[in-house]
Amino acid sequence: MHQLQFFRASGRLPRRFFWIGVLLLLILLSCAVFVSVLLAGVARSATGSETVSFAVFAVLGGLSILAGLYSLTCLMSQRLHDFGGPGIWALGFYALLAVGIAGIRIGGIAGALMILPFAGLVFFGTRPSDPAHNIYGDPISAPLPTDTQL
Repeated sequence: MHQLQFFRASGRLPRRFFWIGVLLLLILLSCAVFVSVLLAGVARSATGSETVSFAVFAVLGGLSILAGLYSLTCLMSQRLHDFGGPGIWALGFYALLAVGIAGIRIGGIAGALMILPFAGLVFFGTRPSDPAHNIYGDPISAPLPTDTQL
């Protein structure tokens, strides 16, 4: 059975495992940010200082988000390898994200540009796998469990 590799950019990752990884990453990031908010509240009540509270949230939340972005880049790189694309193209997602954020900052109809990173994520996740061996390795088959395996 294939194991998700959140901190490795090499290898291949089929569609099903990519979406499982993205979902797990979203859950883990949500929990990490929630814990950061809780700890920031504890720091504020313990010290009475807004500055300490903000610092705790900024450090813990920032580190969580950076780890999550790195993991997402690794998942996208593996997914690109699965259909024969170079992993460096995963950085294109961040270009789309920057354009989307700039569109929100401009406002109006330009805010609709925020759909671009989501479209990029859907592209990474829905493109069919290369069924043959490619320069990134053999395809990973993901068979459904049978009654004897349950």
